[in-house]
Amino acid sequence: MMAATCTVLLQGGVCLFAFLAAISWFISARVNIPHFARAGEWGEEGVDAIPNALRAQARWSAFGAGAAGIAALLQTLALASSLG
Repeated sequence: MMAATCTVLLQGGVCLFAFLAAISWFISARVNIPHFARAGEWGEEGVDAIPNALRAQARWSAFGAGAAGIAALLQTLALASSLG
């Protein structure tokens, strides 16, 4: 495969994974963390509502970080292939 074609494919991967990271972090930021006015006022969600919401937020954030890491790796490979 020609170096130029390889670089273009790698750059496409960078764009894809950077987009996935942005979307994942946006979803993570939009997770609804319940707010209770007083202690013991748990409502319909129950006592596990806050930990469950934080777990969901952490999963989306971890996925975003992984996608950003892959994007950085692909960018490094693209740069190396264009130099060599």
